[in-house]
Amino acid sequence: MIDVIDKPVIEIYESIKRVTTVDVEVVNRVIPELLTDPKAIYSFILTALGVPKDITIANPNVIKILAINQKLREFLIQEAYNKIKEFFPDSQLILDYYRDPESDGETMMLYIQVSMNPEEAFEVLKRFDEEWWLEKALEYKDLCIHLRLV
Repeated sequence: MIDVIDKPVIEIYESIKRVTTVDVEVVNRVIPELLTDPKAIYSFILTALGVPKDITIANPNVIKILAINQKLREFLIQEAYNKIKEFFPDSQLILDYYRDPESDGETMMLYIQVSMNPEEAFEVLKRFDEEWWLEKALEYKDLCIHLRLV
């Protein structure tokens, strides 16, 4: 059964066992079922990490980064999520991952997807930047937040 799942999922699972207080007995009971569906294990891991269900994960590498980087995970879940929802209450949040092939630099991309008038959206983004994000961006240089209009 293990050959059904790809190696990154196994690595993510091993990471999650190390960094969370998830009951390993419970994890081990549900893993056989989860191994038949990689998306199910991703969902399980995200729930264990406390990632809000309305955040879309665009790349499985995001899950591994969230499992390993506790500081970034806590910032995203506890602070950034709430602040973004304060400024953009009807937004859809999408987490993606970018690796620069020239420098091997890794960046987490957080897209705030909104269906708003462009002028209004950029005005809110300007306030978001000035009142909160620009100061935080200095501390979280491996995170980029972008507005996506739909």
